[in-house]
Amino acid sequence: MTRMGKMISKHMVDSVQTSAHVQSFVEWDVTKVWNWRNKVKGDFAKREGENLTFTPIFMEAVAKALRDFPMMNISLQGDAIVKKKHINLGMAAALG
Repeated sequence: MTRMGKMISKHMVDSVQTSAHVQSFVEWDVTKVWNWRNKVKGDFAKREGENLTFTPIFMEAVAKALRDFPMMNISLQGDAIVKKKHINLGMAAALG
């Protein structure tokens, strides 16, 4: 494995060992988000030189939800529940 692959693997294993993992499905009507993105994506691409994807939009929604529901932004240290002061949201992306 590459150094990056080893680091990603280690972090994934650490995550499984330290965080509760659950899966949930929720339907969300994204019509307004879709329409807004279609309206601004051309100007965004000209200004930033990148395409506007849904990923940063959804990440912002998650960050705002964590701010509004801080008990979702917790971790365990031993048997103690630790409420996080800050929101640190990460995302993995494939490299070319």
